[in-house]
Amino acid sequence: MPRVACPFATGLLPAVLLLALAAEAALAQPATPAGDQEAMMRLFHALRPKIIIELGEQQINDCLRQRPADFGIPAEFADPQVAFGGGMVAVSARARVLFFASRVSVAMAPEIVRGRLRLVVRKVRASGIPLPSYFHRGVAEAITGLINPALERNDLALTGVEVERGLVRVTAQVNPVTDPGG
Repeated sequence: MPRVACPFATGLLPAVLLLALAAEAALAQPATPAGDQEAMMRLFHALRPKIIIELGEQQINDCLRQRPADFGIPAEFADPQVAFGGGMVAVSARARVLFFASRVSVAMAPEIVRGRLRLVVRKVRASGIPLPSYFHRGVAEAITGLINPALERNDLALTGVEVERGLVRVTAQVNPVTDPGG
């Protein structure tokens, strides 16, 4: 089975894009001193590129199966899956609810608040039966707890989230660097 990259789990995608820019500049010139790399970073932030990331259900589900620990999934949840559609992100897993084994699903609507992702729980179900919203056990917080720190580390602000059947498209803007002296 091919190895699947998990860009949001590691926050590496923006770094890879930046490295690609740095590699292109390195080919144009001989070795760049550290000061030039810092200037390149300032230029990258000054350009404020828009970054669009598209992820399919299959990519994420493959990653969830291969690396559940990277996502902080508790051991009591088996066979985690995501589904996208109708503007909603649904996360499900097999778990024990009360005394019964069941597939628990949480459907969430994504929102952007001050450049960060917020997931609002809309439905919680166990084997198709509606449950009170407190049964979601922090799923929304766990997901945003992975994504928002990666955005912060990479100086990105979310500007858009679209959820289509089988696909999520996230748009982010690189934040400008603020001048500490001014």
